[in-house]
Amino acid sequence: MKVIAKGGRPANDFKSIFTMEDKTFGLLFHKCFRRCQMNEQCIGFEICKMSEEVFRCQACCKWKKRRNYGFSAGSSDCTYYEQHIDFGTNLALHKNATLSAEFDSIRRESNAVDGITTCHYVSLVAASTRSPNAWLQVDLGGVYQIRMVAVYARLDIYEHQADNIFVVVNGENSNYDCGGEYPGPTEFADVILFLCVSGSRGRSVTIFKTITSILGVCEVEVYGY
Repeated sequence: MKVIAKGGRPANDFKSIFTMEDKTFGLLFHKCFRRCQMNEQCIGFEICKMSEEVFRCQACCKWKKRRNYGFSAGSSDCTYYEQHIDFGTNLALHKNATLSAEFDSIRRESNAVDGITTCHYVSLVAASTRSPNAWLQVDLGGVYQIRMVAVYARLDIYEHQADNIFVVVNGENSNYDCGGEYPGPTEFADVILFLCVSGSRGRSVTIFKTITSILGVCEVEVYGY
């Protein structure tokens, strides 16, 4: 494990997998590390000093925002540790993408998998019409083990169109939840990483909107083997 942020992470930047407490930092670190090693979604954890006799560990993550935190992101009594994980290759690049309904002929579904991750212009964005549970599906062209899905927000005033989404790996006999619902708020240039549960194997990945709204993203990357 490597220290990523001295000061921890802002609470709305990730959704923890589990939480545990102990009386000493050392005992808690080893307990949290061992449990993290047994969970494929777990890529790191944050330990906070709650009081003189209570330390709390939150395991990361069902989903998280990808950021460079440095050493003053969250509480000064917290430290975030993360391990390097090889998630595989981006299986979505230049594959077939389908929106529930395209917003117009400019904000095309194919923009979501064109490899462009900085979208300052609407011509680079993929966006649906405003509808209940709008969705974007990427056909990977084969069956793969999916580890992580990255959703890149728009770089304009509509980054919030990535709020209130969840990701599903569509398997042959069942579907797999990747990270649960991400509520937002999405900020400028955010990249939201959805960590998939062990055994998430499928041919396509679908991003659903959980409310009646527009689904708009810059890019979607699907990592696996």
